[in-house]
Amino acid sequence: MNKSVILVGTVGNHHSLYKNILEFLISEFEHITFLTDTRNASLIHNYNHVVRKVKLVEFNGSSSALLKRNGRLISQHDVAFIDEFFGSFTWLPFVKIKCRKKVLITHNVNKWLNPKMATDIKSIVNHCLKRKFFRSFDAHLTIAPNVKRYFLDIQGDKPVYYIPFDSTPDFEAGKKPTERIQVTIPGTISSSRRNYDDLLKEIEKYVNSAPETNIRFVFLGRVTNKSDIYITQWIDKINLSHPGLINYWNEFIAEEEFENELNQSSFLLSNLIVVNNYIDRIEVYGQSKESGISFAMYKNCIPGIIPINQQVLEGFDDQIIRFKSYASLLNIFSEIDQGNFNPLTMHEKAKKNKTAFDKMALEESKRILDFIKS
Repeated sequence: MNKSVILVGTVGNHHSLYKNILEFLISEFEHITFLTDTRNASLIHNYNHVVRKVKLVEFNGSSSALLKRNGRLISQHDVAFIDEFFGSFTWLPFVKIKCRKKVLITHNVNKWLNPKMATDIKSIVNHCLKRKFFRSFDAHLTIAPNVKRYFLDIQGDKPVYYIPFDSTPDFEAGKKPTERIQVTIPGTISSSRRNYDDLLKEIEKYVNSAPETNIRFVFLGRVTNKSDIYITQWIDKINLSHPGLINYWNEFIAEEEFENELNQSSFLLSNLIVVNNYIDRIEVYGQSKESGISFAMYKNCIPGIIPINQQVLEGFDDQIIRFKSYASLLNIFSEIDQGNFNPLTMHEKAKKNKTAFDKMALEESKRILDFIKS
């Protein structure tokens, strides 16, 4: 296929998604450009099979400046995939992008389709510009089938597709028996995104009642906001009585180390605040947006301990332990210690789920290709 395609990566921590999209594109197109910031460009260099076949254009600046200064470059391509933007849209009148087909990568559906009512002139103007930008696209790309379905339920006048955020081959996590059960809570340690208070209360209760527990907890992230330092101080206090019970990081975690920790995990535990009430909209994990833990469960084939109100990727229910409240985690931890939830058995189910999901994602990629060809 002779069509030229450009992927515009505007978000600094989306390199896994960009890798997936580029892998899909290089299998079908000869002329591909990847326009992104320095951070994504440096991370994408880890994937030599991608870099060899892509023209990489680095940009050091804001996402709005990236579009304003590269409109001509983008318009030279037949098809453009553009990641969603954050912040003000006052730059929009200065951007002219003319491609045969433009696809917006949409992570937060309610941001675009179901925002809160604007109440002041500045918000109203920004809302109108954002809507104009959104409507200028010919199709939309989400990162999960459940998010796609929610998108179509609200607005179905344009094509909507999905490509998994991260589909790196699984690391055979949990396949080998280990002396310890590792329960991993992945993600930045942030009280605005995750409920650490109730989780740590229940962990502390459990280890005090079962000091010989075989479970160790890994908080796979670091504190980035000073107001959350109390969380690691709380962990340190627990570790004084129960040495080595909980691990966490003080510095940025390199991708290889992050993946190695996932690889050693017996279970992934989600303490996400499922309903996020932002200034301009409400987003719901598993519905209007997707979480990183869903893709970690998928790509690494790891069982999950997930709140009952959090949706995950389709077809993964039999590798999940649901909890109704944080207090119910006490019983789940006890069942794990007693061997009633076997991570090895659940891992085998997870591998089958990944195979089925991969087939579904492959069929979706064919539909994306048909759209581009049409």
